[in-house]
Amino acid sequence: MVIFLYGEDPWRKKQKLNQLKERFIRDIDPSKLNLATISPADLQEETLRSRILAQPFLARKRLVILQNFFSEGRKKTLAEILLKTCKDIGENTILIIDENSSKPKTWKNSDARALWEYLEKEAMTEEFKPFYGLKLEAVIEKQAKQVGLEIERSACSLLALFCGSDLGATEQELTKLAAFKAGTGQSTSGPPRVLSEDVKKVCISSPERSIFEFLDAFGAKDMRQLSTRLEEQLSESDPLQLMSRIIGHLRALLLVSSKGSSGSQALRLHPFQLKKIQTQVRHWNKFELKKLLFKFMALDFAIKRGLAGDGRVQLTTTLLRTLLQKQPTRATT
Repeated sequence: MVIFLYGEDPWRKKQKLNQLKERFIRDIDPSKLNLATISPADLQEETLRSRILAQPFLARKRLVILQNFFSEGRKKTLAEILLKTCKDIGENTILIIDENSSKPKTWKNSDARALWEYLEKEAMTEEFKPFYGLKLEAVIEKQAKQVGLEIERSACSLLALFCGSDLGATEQELTKLAAFKAGTGQSTSGPPRVLSEDVKKVCISSPERSIFEFLDAFGAKDMRQLSTRLEEQLSESDPLQLMSRIIGHLRALLLVSSKGSSGSQALRLHPFQLKKIQTQVRHWNKFELKKLLFKFMALDFAIKRGLAGDGRVQLTTTLLRTLLQKQPTRATT
């Protein structure tokens, strides 16, 4: 039997993998002697086939887990060997191919492509796509219950915005929140309730809160707030990191400005964050977004190659000069 688990949601995929391992240990081999894991570092042409097809010891079956073969395996011939091995697997071997990526859009290795397509058709296959929006929040609410918490909707939205679709990160943050709520000594009849202020206090660091506020001011062209937040950001973070966040925000604004609702869907942002982008885009037109994005990408290139002098000065000058030039134009329209 061959099982193919793949996708860009490692947390949910790990939950599935753990279920399969626990079932194997419970029903087939409590000793765990027939449970093997092959990492990318262990991949060898000479031994891959024999390690998978080895006979079980004092049990009906073996369970072999092959990790990240496609994303981290380097030797071209290994894909051909693995494909032949998969075709030869009998009833006494369970092979789980555990892959932390989605199907590539382009292939450099034709043998790897043939293997993937074989697995899609012949293996028990399950893809784990990242969750967004309400689906993501529903999982976060379940995670909160698992650590003995209730989480209000606004706090759940904020945590989803902070962690993105990384459910492993949300699980870690909820564990921290559970410890925090236990330490407050609050006596309630039910589970402790997590509020937005708890998420801000425990999960979101001061620099991270500051970057959210900076991008809000930037998107809204709030020059007073922007100047204040820019000083904070430049004192707390590297200019290249800030540049990356600005470029990403500009791309999001440009996509919504150019494509409308289809651009909004392509962004796959949390609804709370998407609503902000849709509000902010009213302050811009497509031409100025393209122009500013080009300027920042050029500046990013120059700073990385040491061609722009002091990165903080150049970033501040480019940002404020460009936005200030646009203010009179908007006032007269």
